[in-house]
Amino acid sequence: MIIDLLTKSFIEFIFFIIMVSLAFVLFIKFKKITDLINHKGIKIFEVSFFYFIFYFIFRYTSYLILNFPSYLTIIKKSMIPYIITSIDFLKITSLCLALFYLLYSQVKKYNENIMKSHIYIMAIIISVLDLIFKNNTAYIIILPILLYTIMISHANYKEHKKNNYTQIFFIAILCFTLGIILEIVSSLITPFYSNFYIYNYIIYIIAFSLIAYNQYKILKW
Repeated sequence: MIIDLLTKSFIEFIFFIIMVSLAFVLFIKFKKITDLINHKGIKIFEVSFFYFIFYFIFRYTSYLILNFPSYLTIIKKSMIPYIITSIDFLKITSLCLALFYLLYSQVKKYNENIMKSHIYIMAIIISVLDLIFKNNTAYIIILPILLYTIMISHANYKEHKKNNYTQIFFIAILCFTLGIILEIVSSLITPFYSNFYIYNYIIYIIAFSLIAYNQYKILKW
């Protein structure tokens, strides 16, 4: 079954609302914890979900512009490609920053010399490379970084098996990684199976829901 544009737009809107809501709630909860105990590791999670909020906003904005360009009548047609490029750059940069901060939260205890400025520089470089080479360049670069994060989070889980958070975070990172893999596969398989992207959305929702559920167990919201 091929999903028409109206149905796909509805799915995109629902996905956008769910993901922004989850990311925003997690950002607020981590921020409250940080304000109470000033924990550096939790502060990093707060920053990560802050960038996830912007990633999903830019992602949905990009979708709307690409699929409903006729609504951009107040903008000169010659400007639309530049607007799309700018939004794509901000989208990839936000995703990279969100994922890098997740990685940073895991390796910080092993390497105190990691500089936050390096995270921003790497995110910008990856975004520029993605604009130049296209074809999922950013996701292909991010994938090994996520695989490394899986290794670190698994090591943390083995070290603190009694800590439910390390277990849930490990599973969530697995879901994030699977989501990135499906993002790449989706772009390749869409011409043959246009509905494949739905599986990708489900994986992302599961990843965020796992972290939200863990926060609920800890804080009893």
